[in-house]
Amino acid sequence: MITFNRKRTNKILIVFTLMLIAILPLYAQSEDELFNDEEIVTQVENADASNAINAFLVSDKVRIGGTFYGSVTLAEQINNPWENGFTLFTPDTHSMTTNLQSLLFFDARPEANRRYYLSLKVLWPYYTETKVLTDAQYIPAQPPLVPDGDIKTQSTSIAMPQIKLFELFADFTYQDMLFFRFGKQTVTWGVGYFWRPADVINLEAIDPLNPEVQREGPVTVRVTFPVPGIHSSVVAYGIVTPNQTTFEETAGAASASLLLGNWELTIGGYYQKDRPLRGMITAKGSIGSIELFGEGTLAHGSERTWITDISPTLASSGFIATREDTTSPFFKGTAGFLYQNSEYNISIIGQYLFDGEGYTNDERTALIQKAHDNESAIKNLLALSGADSDAVFSNLLKALIYNSGMHYAALSINFSKIVTNRIGFSLFTLANLSDWSGFIRTQLSWNPFSGFTMNGGAQFMFGNEDSEYIVRNDGPAVKIFLTLTLGSGSF
Repeated sequence: MITFNRKRTNKILIVFTLMLIAILPLYAQSEDELFNDEEIVTQVENADASNAINAFLVSDKVRIGGTFYGSVTLAEQINNPWENGFTLFTPDTHSMTTNLQSLLFFDARPEANRRYYLSLKVLWPYYTETKVLTDAQYIPAQPPLVPDGDIKTQSTSIAMPQIKLFELFADFTYQDMLFFRFGKQTVTWGVGYFWRPADVINLEAIDPLNPEVQREGPVTVRVTFPVPGIHSSVVAYGIVTPNQTTFEETAGAASASLLLGNWELTIGGYYQKDRPLRGMITAKGSIGSIELFGEGTLAHGSERTWITDISPTLASSGFIATREDTTSPFFKGTAGFLYQNSEYNISIIGQYLFDGEGYTNDERTALIQKAHDNESAIKNLLALSGADSDAVFSNLLKALIYNSGMHYAALSINFSKIVTNRIGFSLFTLANLSDWSGFIRTQLSWNPFSGFTMNGGAQFMFGNEDSEYIVRNDGPAVKIFLTLTLGSGSF
């Protein structure tokens, strides 16, 4: 854990506050200066305008809606088809996965400056079995039969419904100047599509295969101040972390955004006791028909644990030695683009990620070599203890190599129309550029009628024997899948 010097932290926070204040004087011309011709501008009674807005916003009804998603996926995997042959009808593994879920929301606005929102997620299977303790009895020592005391316990299984609170918040304002939102909510922090290295606020990371799925956020109070006269805003957050019990554990964040032409620039910072202090900067805009985005974050220290050695002499610590770093600066950055062309029904999204917490190529290569040099000795010790030596060693190697690179990239190409509007094609690839491993996923979709879609495709792993995605997948493989999406939509 990280302990910050209070005086040093206060100085950093003061500097950050001054940075935010520095943005405020950047006022453009006022509305009176821009529209000073009395013959052109006609004053409208504020009361009439206010009444019209209130009548539009206020509703005595609660808006109810949501989304439904249902699918069945059949998949099979063929291991190392380049050497073993492509056996389509005799795969090494096969599976069927059913996905059934719904999000329900309730949205009420009883007043123009007040709103209440609730959303729930319902998942299938609709319940899960959970064991709970029902009784415990202490058995005193009775030498020589019972040399030490013992505890006898009883437990039972209960069914817990899979209904999850996703969002619950209230919006309210102060004199149309400060806009508040309090409750459990998804927080927008960062601008990346496949990765957002600056986002340490939300409770879920982006899934690169489903980057547009809304992520779960924490309990937060958000205060937004739109700066008068310019396209700028300052936002402050007070964040309650899961299982928090004291005020000192509350996290704080703030950002200031400024719109310059068709570009939006944002600077921000994040602080929480015993976690690295972070600053971030983001930019998004467009050049011609190409949208661009980028973000960078600098942290004082890291929460990552690095493996430094792998040896059979380290059996008591899981055969590895580790280190932490709570004082060095660590940078992460990303940049990407989005291109859409409605005439050719194509969209392309690409993104690059630099992870300053990753291993260098020399460090990663040396650790993998150490693992192989000591593989036999480690497996022998595991076998003597009764463990599955192959499985345990495989997991050890995966833990070493997972997110071990410093350079990653992802690219998505999507054709929404192939010959007809009911057929589409997409290609997605994600790669660790440090060891040149990754996967390519192709997919052909067919939507013969509303409520039914068939998606079929293949996923190919590439890389050398000791590269990240080959190790994580237990070797080179091809995965073939067919997904039937049934009745999905919003209501």
